[in-house]
Amino acid sequence: MAILIEDKKKNLSPLTLILVVMSVGVIGLGVYLLFFSPAPVIDLVIPVPLKVTEELVRVEFDPVKVVNSASFRALRPDTSVSSVGSWP
Repeated sequence: MAILIEDKKKNLSPLTLILVVMSVGVIGLGVYLLFFSPAPVIDLVIPVPLKVTEELVRVEFDPVKVVNSASFRALRPDTSVSSVGSWP
């Protein structure tokens, strides 16, 4: 007399199948976007404060005029000169 043992067939539930397909799709999309998609062109919009800074950079001045001006000569140092090794 022979004893027959049959393996239980594993049925895939629809939820498991959907999750596997979605996981493979997300991983595939990530690989495509990371390695194969073209790099997007970055549009550069210059903010207003940067435009003002650019205008300030273009201003020309004469350092000799600044140093010899009365306002510059009226400035006094805010700190005293310390010697090496001294502590206040």
